[in-house]
Amino acid sequence: MDIAQELEVSHSAVSQLITNLKGKGLVTTSRCAEDGRRQLVELTRNGARLLDQVLPVWKAIGQAMEGLVKEDPQSRKILEAISAVERTVAEDPLSARILRELDINAKTIPS
Repeated sequence: MDIAQELEVSHSAVSQLITNLKGKGLVTTSRCAEDGRRQLVELTRNGARLLDQVLPVWKAIGQAMEGLVKEDPQSRKILEAISAVERTVAEDPLSARILRELDINAKTIPS
């Protein structure tokens, strides 16, 4: 499975995520035997424990959101918009966008 495709984010975003998770001792990586450009990612015991704690919360969030959509079908549009923003920001982080805007504004403000 390609993590970037599954999460609909860039490979560089996944690389940063994996580096972070490795630093926290939650995953380990090894080279893929079939394709040396790829890495295999596995949860450590600590990572598996954390996943066991997080999954029930994640499922509850999903169920609450489904309930929201059933109560108010218009909320589906909001959820879809949030997902679109998340995908866009994954490709070009908001912090980078803000810094570019600050740079542009600094160049256009007269001294």
